[in-house]
Amino acid sequence: MPLDHEYRASALGYVGLKSEATDQELFDALLAIIHCPERINNTNEFASLLAGIGDEYFIQALIDKITRGVPGKDFWLADYMYALIELLNESDDYYQVDESFAHLLGDWLLNTQGGEISWKAGDILSEIECPASKVYLLKGAADTSLFHQTRITCIGGIVNHFREDAPSLLQSLRDDSSQEVREACHSAMAHLGSIKRTAQQDAQSNCG
Repeated sequence: MPLDHEYRASALGYVGLKSEATDQELFDALLAIIHCPERINNTNEFASLLAGIGDEYFIQALIDKITRGVPGKDFWLADYMYALIELLNESDDYYQVDESFAHLLGDWLLNTQGGEISWKAGDILSEIECPASKVYLLKGAADTSLFHQTRITCIGGIVNHFREDAPSLLQSLRDDSSQEVREACHSAMAHLGSIKRTAQQDAQSNCG
């Protein structure tokens, strides 16, 4: 799909190509910039540009760079994680990743004092295809030291991607100390109930 005029103009401003550059040339130039965040004056704006373009072409480059990031040291890390989350959200399918990336995110989720990197790690774990992500999402959902937003993100990841584990998780959190988590569990239970009823109705219709 051709680049939107607004995003094309913004991209040209980053890469320094002539206006007649093709979309693919722009994409390749943006890809090169991802690997060199020190070339970017404002990584927040750059991440928003990538998210706005919304093309999966950038996903693997972001993963490769994030894998080399160090929380609390690399100024670009949170912004790159934001861009990756937005692109994964736009994807039709869960994105297949190496197990090592899931383990890295799991460590950031549980061991970075529950801040922004932890929250974003939970978001990414909820959107990737890797069996190893399940154990971290379960731990994150139950970890009362994390922000309730982070825990709710982990709950959503289990409900949406590891549904067979959702009932026991939601049951275990029904009396959680966090009201927000309790409310999220209540909503998730209602959502699962609706899915079950719809499946039953479909099965009855097919039998009829």
